[in-house]
Amino acid sequence: MKKIIISGGHLTPALALIDYLKENKIDSEVIFLGRLYSQETDKQESQEKKEVEKRKIKFVPYNAPRPSKTIFGKLPFLFKLISSYLQAIFLLIKYHPKVFVSFGGYLAVPISIAAWTLGIKIVTHEQTVTAGQANKIIGKFAKKIALSHEESAKHFPKEKVVVTGNPLRPDLVNAKPKRPTWAKDLSADKPTLLITGGNQGSYIINTTISQVLPKIIKTWNVIHACGNPTNKINYKAELNKVKDNLPAGHRKNYIIKEWLTTPELSWVYNVADGAVSRSGANTVQELNFAQIPTIFIPLPFSKGNEQLLNAKNITDKGAGVLLEQKNLNAETLLKEIIFIKKHQKSLGRKLEPLKPSANGAAKLWEIIEEIT
Repeated sequence: MKKIIISGGHLTPALALIDYLKENKIDSEVIFLGRLYSQETDKQESQEKKEVEKRKIKFVPYNAPRPSKTIFGKLPFLFKLISSYLQAIFLLIKYHPKVFVSFGGYLAVPISIAAWTLGIKIVTHEQTVTAGQANKIIGKFAKKIALSHEESAKHFPKEKVVVTGNPLRPDLVNAKPKRPTWAKDLSADKPTLLITGGNQGSYIINTTISQVLPKIIKTWNVIHACGNPTNKINYKAELNKVKDNLPAGHRKNYIIKEWLTTPELSWVYNVADGAVSRSGANTVQELNFAQIPTIFIPLPFSKGNEQLLNAKNITDKGAGVLLEQKNLNAETLLKEIIFIKKHQKSLGRKLEPLKPSANGAAKLWEIIEEIT
């Protein structure tokens, strides 16, 4: 049995690898080091624990400090980083894995350094078109660096790089997923629009959708993955107030979910005719695989403008719409939603040659097997 520790900032490709191991009955034991909160200051509950434990995988709470942007924050950051490194050393000695599989992000940096210290082999996966700062650091310690995009190779040592594509959860590749019970009253005569702000949700996207909802609900079913509550705002509760003010006949066509489970998301991807979304690497890959014409609203302060680059990888080819947050308002969003409805077929044709492979998880596992 191969013992594996998994961690990192990107949850969905990590889940894809776990699902691949389970689906193919591979003799392995996985321990997941993850966050209890996606936003520590706002106490926004992370989905990691719930999704990992649902798969009967051991979840171990672990956190690391986000890099400080201020001089005054450097010293506390260094102390926290040393503490996270020592915690990682303890956990790696305790569980003694054969390999550490990183999915990037600040969370994986001290674990990677600790694994290298202990002589544990490291594989890291880079999802973005560019390369995250964390993976640039982790890549120095890793045995192999798996990439979703060939364009990312220039950021890493050539001898370590393997292009695997992005791991996709097997259920998302399922051609006939089961319709969720909450979707039974959606109109069969309307197209379906998916709204998502990523794992954490997006205040500005949620707010702007609430402003245009009375207009778009007349011609769309809307499924809105709004994000978990924080200690500042409960997105679902606020959006339910907006829903209550819709005409009675339209309320059933607006579904609000804090989080879509993998089987639910599989169904949504199969029925969605359009989407409004942030442009995190994994979301872009999944929407592309599902061939859904999308309005991408990149997070403006993502590292290295990675969300903008992820979106442009699609929109520069005319296969989607780029709406930068600085230009986002009710009028511009409504205009683009009307555009994707009108041009759905032509956008779909341009998406076809860009569809990613579904074999990313299998190729990533091949690398893990190779080095261990």
